[in-house]
Amino acid sequence: KLGTWYGFTPSINAAIGEKFKSQQFPFYVVGASVKYALTNDLSLFAGTRLRAPFDSADHYRTVENSIGVSYAISKNFAIGAKYKMERGDSDYNTYNINFSYNF
Repeated sequence: KLGTWYGFTPSINAAIGEKFKSQQFPFYVVGASVKYALTNDLSLFAGTRLRAPFDSADHYRTVENSIGVSYAISKNFAIGAKYKMERGDSDYNTYNINFSYNF
């Protein structure tokens, strides 16, 4: 998190990983998102992330864009819904309903 301004909380992330399914190779992920607090308990968010192999011959490059909503049930528990659209070497859309606990 980078702080909150006028209800907007931006964040950035980066990671490296290793794929272990039909192929094995290293990849990296970079992303950015913003959350907007409609109320103390209800938030909207949008984000994007790039996942790509270090070697483009591995065909694992995708960009994922997502939007969602989250409702805080209590200080630590929240429920939410999210829509994700992934495009690149794989193309698909997903819908998620989640329950989360924040430590």
